[in-house]
Amino acid sequence: GIGNIYIADTNNHRIRKMTPVGVVTTFAGSSQGFSNGTSSAAKFNFPMGVAADPSGNIYVADSGNNRIRKITSTGVVTTIAGGPAGFSDNAGVFARFNSPQDIAIDVSGNLYVADVNNARIRKITPTGIVSTLAGSGVSGFNNGTGSVAQFNTPMGVTVDAIGNVFVADTFNDKIRKITPAGIVTTFATVPTPTKVLVDAFNNIYVTNSANGSSGHQVFKINASGVGGTALGTTVFGGIDGYGAQVRFYRPVGM
Repeated sequence: GIGNIYIADTNNHRIRKMTPVGVVTTFAGSSQGFSNGTSSAAKFNFPMGVAADPSGNIYVADSGNNRIRKITSTGVVTTIAGGPAGFSDNAGVFARFNSPQDIAIDVSGNLYVADVNNARIRKITPTGIVSTLAGSGVSGFNNGTGSVAQFNTPMGVTVDAIGNVFVADTFNDKIRKITPAGIVTTFATVPTPTKVLVDAFNNIYVTNSANGSSGHQVFKINASGVGGTALGTTVFGGIDGYGAQVRFYRPVGM
């Protein structure tokens, strides 16, 4: 329903639901493993990313199972795509992923997956056809179209209202932009970006969860790819406030 928050509770291997008044329940999942089923009969293996559609379906990047899962509003869990670890563009359970860690959905119901260990961004149509939007499978850095482009451990994805996909290209220290035609460019430079989120005004928000001298910040980048504003500093902590007053400690999801 409207206003519920769904959380990938990774090391509990569950998807949790929080209502607008803060009541938390287990929406799906139980012990670590793999099975389809309803609510606690289903099993996940280190679920990392979630996305929701307007009908109340939840989509999960089930990282340790190398699968993309769907949970209906009534808690019925199925497998949309994927199987054993590997790489294959195919239909549904014949497709292969390798440690998918984030997922986003566009207005047409297409899913976009940060397929980390394949160094690719994958696309899944509403009918379950999996293709590669961009990436060669070789870790590196290159702009270009489709399989000409290269990423290095792309850990986050988000998609705007017109179908542009933004990628947290983590170990390239870049935010990359992919058009619906698969053209990859560099949108912004950010140290060790982990997750990305786009708002209704096309501002991009980026978490940096690195644990070290370049980490612990949240960045806001405007639609032109400039004007990066940092919340927090590279000194970790737990302080509320404004701008550089704020302290985070390895922030990940938004």
